[in-house]
Amino acid sequence: MVNDAYARITIVVYMLINMCTLAIGQSCPAYCSSFEQTFGQNKCTSCETEYFLSNDECKSCTYIGTNCIICSNGTYCSKCLPGFWDTNCGAICSDGCDTNSCNVLNGSCACKQGFYGSTCQVPCSQNCLTDTCGPNGECGCKAGYYGSSCYGNCFETCEDCTDATTCSLCPPGKYGTLCGDSCQCSSRCDIVTGACMN
Repeated sequence: MVNDAYARITIVVYMLINMCTLAIGQSCPAYCSSFEQTFGQNKCTSCETEYFLSNDECKSCTYIGTNCIICSNGTYCSKCLPGFWDTNCGAICSDGCDTNSCNVLNGSCACKQGFYGSTCQVPCSQNCLTDTCGPNGECGCKAGYYGSSCYGNCFETCEDCTDATTCSLCPPGKYGTLCGDSCQCSSRCDIVTGACMN
């Protein structure tokens, strides 16, 4: 019971300390969350969310940027509206972000399927077997393409390849490094020897 009464008194004292006291001809500073009495004047010591203290006044965080919602000073925004980032919330989160938000400092985010990069701004290659790729764009390639991100085109006579000059699969009736040699087979032949394969 004594502790409960003490807690109530503490709350009332705190509220009185932080309450703007009006004197004749004075007004309470707008958007202030705490005040200090100095020579009978109400001085703002901290501001409500979405405002920052500047020369004893609370200014809107939108002063920094229209998409800023939490700031601590006039040059840096610590929380942006969803979909924005940067110190003034002027940069837009990438369309490749999995959600409509990204890191306020660098724009990084978790990527949607089909995108990669620190800010998910790079689409995976259309030559990937699936529409997913690794953090550096690496993926398995569709036939006719090669490279870690499948941007290389196989030599025109190859059905598939490991690089620009080495076929890994030739059309039926062809064999050799670039599938330039012919074999007398009704189906595929060995890519190295040209022997018919059953």
